[in-house]
Amino acid sequence: MTLSCTVVYLTCTMTLGAVSVCLTVLVLNLHHRDDERPVPAWTQTLVLDYLASLLCVTGNQLSRDGTETTDRQVITPAKVNVTP
Repeated sequence: MTLSCTVVYLTCTMTLGAVSVCLTVLVLNLHHRDDERPVPAWTQTLVLDYLASLLCVTGNQLSRDGTETTDRQVITPAKVNVTP
């Protein structure tokens, strides 16, 4: 049984669209949390620890207890000199 290129393309496109919608709902659900429904601890650990190191995000961070930690390198944007 062979599949045409169009069928494979449409299947991949529909799959990527469905995954995109699911992730968008998850992100918006986490973004619009309030004090009554805090972000779960496993999500904080996943984003703040694992994804941050995977994406090389560093800088002064607030720890989970509200105190500032300075053990990470601060990344500052590069200054660009623009002459008119």
